[in-house]
Amino acid sequence: MDLTKVVAKILNGSGVRYCILHDWETVTKGIPSDLDIVVHPDDMWKFRNYLTAMEDPSLVQVLQHEATSFHFYLYLAGRGKFISLDVSSDYRHHGFIFFCAERLMVDRRRWHGLWVAAPQVEFSYLLVKRIFKGNFLEKHKQKLAQLQDILEVESESICQKLLGEKFGPKLDTWITAGDWAKVLDHLPSLRRQLKNIIWLQDFTNPVRFRLAEFRRGITRLRYPTGLSCVFLGPDGAGKSSVIAEFSPQLTMIFRGQTQFHLMPRLRPASQTNAPETRPHAKQPRSIFGSLAKLLFFAFRYWLGWGVVWWKRNRSHLIIFDRYYHDILVDPIRYRYGGPMWIANMIGRLIPQPDLFILLDAPAEVLQSRVQEVPFSETVRQRENYREFIIIKSHGYIIDASRSLIDVTSNVNEVILNFLAARQNQDDLAE
Repeated sequence: MDLTKVVAKILNGSGVRYCILHDWETVTKGIPSDLDIVVHPDDMWKFRNYLTAMEDPSLVQVLQHEATSFHFYLYLAGRGKFISLDVSSDYRHHGFIFFCAERLMVDRRRWHGLWVAAPQVEFSYLLVKRIFKGNFLEKHKQKLAQLQDILEVESESICQKLLGEKFGPKLDTWITAGDWAKVLDHLPSLRRQLKNIIWLQDFTNPVRFRLAEFRRGITRLRYPTGLSCVFLGPDGAGKSSVIAEFSPQLTMIFRGQTQFHLMPRLRPASQTNAPETRPHAKQPRSIFGSLAKLLFFAFRYWLGWGVVWWKRNRSHLIIFDRYYHDILVDPIRYRYGGPMWIANMIGRLIPQPDLFILLDAPAEVLQSRVQEVPFSETVRQRENYREFIIIKSHGYIIDASRSLIDVTSNVNEVILNFLAARQNQDDLAE
C-alpha cells in the first residue's frame, strides 16, 4: 500500500468530519508537504485519540503551531518513513480567525474516496493564505485562475466579501488579467483590509485568538514536545559518530536541534574541544578541590538547564555527548578525588534528561577502536555504565559493536518508541 492510500485509510477510518482544503490533486503522486486538512472542532480529540491508538503507523510527535492547528507525525516502522498531516479546526493567522470549520466544510465533495473542499471554499482559503504568506508560486497562480473560471461571476463576490468594495473587485480583476505584480505590490494593504473586515464583523475575534494562544502556551509548559537525550559509553563506543548520523534523520519531527558536551551551556561553545587522548594522565585534585569542582559542576548544570527547559518547550531535540554521571563511572578522567557517596548524592540533584542511551560493546571491540585506557579499565567502565543504566526507568542499552547503520537505526527506534509512548501518556493526562 502506497503512502497516499495509507493517508486515505487514516482519514476515512477515523470517523471524523474532515475536508482537504487544497492541493489534493497531487496526492496521487505522493503526499504533498502543504496538504492542509480541516477537522471539525468537536472531532479533533477523537482524531488524535484514533491516531494514538494506531500501531503502524504510530503517532510519534504532535507539534501545535496554532491554538487549533497541529502537525501530526506518524512513523511507518516497516518502511522507515514519516507521514506528516497538517490538521486544523479553523484557519487563523496574524492574530485573527478567518474561517471556522463549518465554513470550510460547506459543500465539501468526494474525490477519489476523499472529502475535498468546494471550489468557492478552496478559492477563498487559498487566496487568504497566500496573501499572508506573502508569495504566489506558479502553481498557486494557475490554481486561482482555474478556480476563477469555474466560479465565474461568483469569484468577484467572494473577493468583495473578503476585502470589501474597494479592494475586492480590484483583486478579482488582477487575477483575471494575470497581473500578479499588482497583487504583490498591494500585499500590505490587502492584509490590513482582510483584518479590518474581520474586526468589523466581530470585534471579539482577535481577543478569542489571543486567549486561545495563551491557553496553548500553558499547555505547552505542561507537556513539552521537545526531547533531551544523553549518550553515554566508554571510549570507542562511537558516541560522536552515532550522534552525527542519527540526528539529521529526526529533523522532520523537531523544530530544531542542539548538542552539548557533558553539560548544558547558556551559549554555544566558541570552539570544539580536541579529543582527549590521555584522559587519565593528570592526578586527581585534593578532596577540597574535588568537592569545590563538583559544586561548580552542579551550579553550571542548574544554570544551563534553563536553556534545555526553554528548548524542550520549543520542540527541540537536545543531545548530550556524555553527562554528569560520567564522573561516577570514570572519576579519574575528571580528576575527582573526593568521596564517591557525595558525587552520587549530588548526581541525584542534577536535572535529569528524558532519555539515557548507553552505547555498549565488548571490551575487545572498544579496545580495537581506541586504546586510551588499559584493557582492565575499559572492562570496569563498561560494567559500571551497565549497572547505572539498568536502574534508570528511561535508560536503554544499545549494542554498539554492530555497523553504524544498524546502531543508528536502533537509536531511532528507541527514541521513536519513547515518543509514541509519551503521546499515550499526554492523551491520558488530557
